[in-house]
Amino acid sequence: MIHKTSCLLLLPLTLIFLDFILISSLAKPTPITSLNVLTYGAKPDGLKDSTKAFLAAWQVACASPNPTTIIVPKGRFLVRNLVFQGNKCTNAPISFRIAGSIIAPEDFRVIASSLQWIMFDGVTNVSIYGGVLDAQGSSLWKCKNSGGKKCPTGAKTLLFTDSNNISIYGLTSINSQKFHIVIDQSNNVKIDGVKVSADADSPNTDGIHIGKSHSVNITNSRIGTGDDCISIGPGSTHVSIQGIQCGPGHGISIYGLTSINSQKFHIVIDQSNNVKIDGVKVSADADSPNTDGIHIGKSHSVNITNSRIGTGDDCISIGPGSTHVSIQGIQCGPGHGISIGSLGRSEDEQGVENVLVSNVDFTSTDNGVRIKTWGKYSKSFVRNIVFQHIKMKMVKNPIIINQHYCLDKPCPKKESGVEISNVRYEDIQGTSNTEVAVMLDCSREKPCTDIVMRNVNLVLQRINGSAQASCNNANGLANDVVVPFTPCLKRDMLLI
Repeated sequence: MIHKTSCLLLLPLTLIFLDFILISSLAKPTPITSLNVLTYGAKPDGLKDSTKAFLAAWQVACASPNPTTIIVPKGRFLVRNLVFQGNKCTNAPISFRIAGSIIAPEDFRVIASSLQWIMFDGVTNVSIYGGVLDAQGSSLWKCKNSGGKKCPTGAKTLLFTDSNNISIYGLTSINSQKFHIVIDQSNNVKIDGVKVSADADSPNTDGIHIGKSHSVNITNSRIGTGDDCISIGPGSTHVSIQGIQCGPGHGISIYGLTSINSQKFHIVIDQSNNVKIDGVKVSADADSPNTDGIHIGKSHSVNITNSRIGTGDDCISIGPGSTHVSIQGIQCGPGHGISIGSLGRSEDEQGVENVLVSNVDFTSTDNGVRIKTWGKYSKSFVRNIVFQHIKMKMVKNPIIINQHYCLDKPCPKKESGVEISNVRYEDIQGTSNTEVAVMLDCSREKPCTDIVMRNVNLVLQRINGSAQASCNNANGLANDVVVPFTPCLKRDMLLI
């Protein structure tokens, strides 16, 4: 006879046992299906067409409710145009594990007419690991470079369009007829450890192109082609590019990108060369701290054109180690203007040289064109700078050199060691919101030299009063009209 008390004691044990059975059943791993393309007739000899075998393996993976791995073993697999459709897939994860090479036919006309060689259309949760894609595009490059009128446009090597949750790891793409990897109208894409290679004279062979896509992360990759290493087209947002080795090629291009409400800097070009930024729009509230629109550091040959930037900090800032920077056709405001610096925070900091700022409109900014350096010893420099064809509207400090810049309290109260020389201000017109429209506050230890102003006309915004200039430890020349009068600049007698 079982007593009531014994039943009560057994009940918890029974419940625990049932929970254990339930948890054990739920913890069973989901089975992963493996499909080898050899099973579907693919041949690793580089001679027989394996297109149908790859598509057959995809159809099985696409229909599977469980995660599936498509295995491409060692060898060379010849394929024509491949289109992997995702509209009838279950959206269970599909992985390609590629140990060998997938090659295109030697006759470039075979795949060129389709505009893409390998395309994933409308897929979700697809990953590619390893392998080599060889599009054998050199014969088409020769056709184009020779001026042949009957040369086709060429095929992109790998295209993801209208897709989500895509990962590409350790893939190598070589000799594409056109763009190597294209991410189009897709979201949540990770590209890591890829290698892209084509001859330096191969036309239109961008390494990675991003268009109308969101949340794309490219990391730890080596790219060298005859065109852009990475290009970012209109409609792309939340793109992160880190740890890239680029060259040869046309550095990195960003076209038509819009960046809004960044936590800190919006776009940063760091230790990069041959960068083109055109037609971008950057926006953040006027009181948003440290939200520089574009920051350039330790980079060479950076061109920024035809862009609109309004933030709570510098529209564009140029940091140490930057050379050959061209900024043209910019609308800046609100913000802190366009700044070179700050420089000289550390003793051995690199300098900035060969900078052109042209055709810029500043509206309601704290500064116009600014050079700022820390008041402490430094071996840094600023030289060969041109500010020209600039309009100021209600700007607090239209022209400013501040060699006593400081954010750390208490300030060091030392003279800046940064040497500023050969700075030209030409054709600068507009209104100042403060009486001091021109401030040249240079270092006693290293005075500013070869400062040249020509055709500068800055007036006070309000009716009463006139704009003034303030000069400390600066010298140079004043040519043509220079308003306000700047006492440290001598008139160029040769032009009178």
